[in-house]
Amino acid sequence: MKLEDIDYQNMTKGEKNEIIAYAAGMLQCIHKEINNMHSLLLITSIAKICILLAILATILLHK
Repeated sequence: MKLEDIDYQNMTKGEKNEIIAYAAGMLQCIHKEINNMHSLLLITSIAKICILLAILATILLHK
């Protein structure tokens, strides 16, 4: 179905509520995925910082 074919002005209240519920569900799903990615990026960043600190400590203690 093309979006141009939908006449939102003539939709029933129930049809509008279905669209709103679908959009809210999709937003919640996207929000959960973003939170999961945020946690993964945080863990990855902390791991990189630890590795860089270990390399720096090795260089400083070696000299």
